[in-house]
Formats: sequence, C-alpha cells, structure tokens
Amino acid sequence: MLLLLATLLAQEPDTARVGHLLRTLAADSMEGRRTASAGERRAGDFLAREMRAIGLSPAGDRGSFFQAVPLVQLPGNNGRPGRMVLASDPRAPTDAPDSLRAVGRNVTGMLPGSDPTLKDEAILLVAHYDHVGMGRPVGSDSIFNGADDDASGVTAILEVARRIAGGPRPKRTIIISAMTGEEMGLLGARHYLNQPAVPLDRTVAVLVVEMIARPDSLAGGPGKAWLTGYERSTMGDLLRDNGIPIVPDPRPSQNFFQRSDNYA
Repeated sequence: MLLLLATLLAQEPDTARVGHLLRTLAADSMEGRRTASAGERRAGDFLAREMRAIGLSPAGDRGSFFQAVPLVQLPGNNGRPGRMVLASDPRAPTDAPDSLRAVGRNVTGMLPGSDPTLKDEAILLVAHYDHVGMGRPVGSDSIFNGADDDASGVTAILEVARRIAGGPRPKRTIIISAMTGEEMGLLGARHYLNQPAVPLDRTVAVLVVEMIARPDSLAGGPGKAWLTGYERSTMGDLLRDNGIPIVPDPRPSQNFFQRSDNYA
C-alpha cells in the first residue's frame, strides 16, 4: 500500500478535477459545512455521489454511503447553547428534547481487497468534511468556507480513491471515510470507532489527511508535508523511504496530533 501511495503521489494531479472538488466543498452554498447543518447534508450528498461515480462500494448504514452520527446538545450557560456531544456520551441526557438532538453523517465507501486472505484487513483513509459553519459577518461575508480545513484533505482522499479504483486492486481492503464532527471534538471519528466498517482489530493502518492546501516552509515548501505523531509509529519512515517527501511535525508545541481525527 505504501508503494502504491508513492506511485499515486508521483503522478501529475488532475488539476481540473481537484479544483472542482475543492471549489464545490468550499462553496458558499455549503454554508461552512457545520456538523448536522443543511450545508453539511448538501456536502455529504455530493461526496456520496462522487464515491459512487469513482466505483466505491457503500460502507455506511443499511447499504448506503452514510453513517448516522446521533448528537445531543448539552445545556449551556448565560443563555448560550452548550457543546454538542455524541448521544452515546455519558454526559448526554437520555431525555433530551428533540430540539437538542441532531444527526450528523460520516460518508464512507470501500474498495474490497484482492488477496483472498489480506482482503479481510483494511487500510483507512480519512479526512473530515465538516467545518465551523457561519458566524459574525466580516463586511458582507459570514461564511467560514473551510477550503484548507479540510476540504483539501477530502479532495485528496477522493483522488487517491479514484486512482486506486482505476488501477490494480490492492491486496487489502481500502476504506475511504469523510467524517463529520471533527471541529466539535472528533465526534464522527469517535462514533466510527464504535461502528467501524471493518473491525478495528483488522484495521492495520489509518492515515488522516488534514489541511494540505497551503505550502508550509517548515516542511520544505510546495509538494512537501509533515506528519503529526511521526515518532509514534513506523508510518512516517515508511512513507519517506518510499519516496513521499514528509518530515516530522515541526510545531509540536501546538499539539496538532491531539487536534484531528487521528487522535481518536
């Protein structure tokens, strides 16, 4: 799989397709893709159509691409709403009224592996498609479009999926998941852990793609990236040794490893 990723990243990108995906996800019509909002639902519908067109098989609830993420809003203070939590969270009141309940959606597809034995194992590619929605206007603009955070990562995993689907099938099953609720506390990822598309004890690697639209001088500039949690596994060295220009997190004091779905 690492050699396959290196081959994919060495190919020239389809800039027209990348631009279409990124612009659609970050469009004003998506209203900032806040979890459980109408904009998130529109973005999720778009992602499901793209996954189907690529040739992924549905890996959500009841034969669909969608995995429902039930949520409850906790009571707030001083008239302000509280934070959103999973309905399964011990803090969530079981008698919460409908007005405090909501449902977000993870969007998940799969490419079954080709090896008779290894196809029962999975590699999970993740990016979160939610953002923070709308807020106080700056001039006439009240939409947080979230092109970098993380429409860029979602675009990347869709492109990886498209290229894998168009070539030799990897030995292991590939799960592609655009998750919701990251901005609210990794809620979609935490829900996935309870209802994974492939059991966690057969999920051999997880790669989360986050905020790759802007070149970073500390990583070496355009075309290069850094990996949070580099020291926690062998993945960073394996990616580097297979031709992917990646370095350890140059900003460990900002705790980025704990601030994305990989942490869940």
